[in-house]
Amino acid sequence: KTEKEFNPKYDIKQQIANSIKNLELDYKLDPILSDIEVSKAILGPTQEYLNNIDASGFFTDASMLAAKKEEITQRIGTLTAHIKELEELSRQMESSERNPPELSHDPVRDQQEYRRSTDPILGRYDNPERFVLSITYNGHMWPGLIWVKAIETLIAKVEKFKTIVNNIQDVSKRLTERASVIFSADRPGQLQILIDDNKDIETHTLGNLIKSHYVYLLDHLIEHHYSDNNKYAEVWQHCFSNYDVGHPLIPQITLTFKAPGRESFPLFNVPVVTGTKPRPSQFEIYYDTDTNETLRILKITVDVILQRLESLLTEARALNTQ
Repeated sequence: KTEKEFNPKYDIKQQIANSIKNLELDYKLDPILSDIEVSKAILGPTQEYLNNIDASGFFTDASMLAAKKEEITQRIGTLTAHIKELEELSRQMESSERNPPELSHDPVRDQQEYRRSTDPILGRYDNPERFVLSITYNGHMWPGLIWVKAIETLIAKVEKFKTIVNNIQDVSKRLTERASVIFSADRPGQLQILIDDNKDIETHTLGNLIKSHYVYLLDHLIEHHYSDNNKYAEVWQHCFSNYDVGHPLIPQITLTFKAPGRESFPLFNVPVVTGTKPRPSQFEIYYDTDTNETLRILKITVDVILQRLESLLTEARALNTQ
């Protein structure tokens, strides 16, 4: 990625008009492209039939065989001409009616070059320093207010998850009416949280948010402590972060996390290697009484997410008052 800031300068109304125009073109092209595919599907077996008709033994009379071959040859010629005609028509429509990609208001082109985030964690995953979010709403609520309400709703969901996480101890048990925690005896350091909630916590939204930022933080800590002694890849072999929604109609989500563990590759209070200077991370003081590093990193992850959402909410409220 280049260091060019992602700053698209395009007319939003024009962008919507272009999108509608391209959508209308797609509707026109659909039957044409479908006809091309159907004709190609017929052409293949027809050509194969012609190639094998002599050996088939279906026609013992030479004149009947010749007539049939002529009929099939004409059919192949008609299909081939039809396909070429439709393909040329579709190319002409694409070139004359489709908006060219070099338009100044094309967001796809604009986002190909952007400045990566200066955040030491998010920047490692090519997250942009900033991006443009457009909200169009035809209801009674102002779009700026929708943005504020959306952030507030997400903060409330993460706060509920934080309550669950802060109640976790180093034992498997039912935490609340809606959440359980499982520590694996076979895989030390692995933590599973099962949430069966049909009301408050949204599955994929929460799962993507937590597991992604857990990976961001984990990667930051590993790179911080183990990049200099070529152990970065080895440490990552002992890490995991993911979530699973078993069925779209069952309000249940399982989040699984695993850090390398204090015994093999500690990520906090890392022993000083001979000849090197200690490099405590910025998160060294967070939850420093916790002995389970998987859980500790998860708690820090939730706090970092909430800090960023609160900052985003402040900006959204300020924009809403302008």
